[in-house]
Amino acid sequence: MTDTLVPAFALIWAGVSLGGSLVAAPAKFRAPSLDLPTALEVGRAQFRWIGVTEAVLCVGLILSLLASSNPNWPWMAAPILIFGIQRLLVMPTLDTRTVAVINGNRAGETPLHGAFIALEIVKFSTLTLSATMS
Repeated sequence: MTDTLVPAFALIWAGVSLGGSLVAAPAKFRAPSLDLPTALEVGRAQFRWIGVTEAVLCVGLILSLLASSNPNWPWMAAPILIFGIQRLLVMPTLDTRTVAVINGNRAGETPLHGAFIALEIVKFSTLTLSATMS
């Protein structure tokens, strides 16, 4: 039973990543009637709740790996580490920039959005692949 929890947590987490971060996040900026400050406010709330959901799934994944008879730590460590990097290093700076733009200030160019997206793609990929290997 516990060995089936690892791929379940990984696939649910992959679904949250795909739907919340890789599909819904960029889609809101394609809505012609949604102004930028509103889209950014929605994005802040969206990523806050995605982060909470991912944290719960990350803890569930770690606990299921600890209970597993055959944990695949090398593959599972990647999305856990990426989640930590995103939440502790990338997101705080992006959030500060987002608040500045919402408040009417200009924020210069940054490679952080591209870095976040690349990390998200790697996280999604490793979660999906590791679930099939568990």
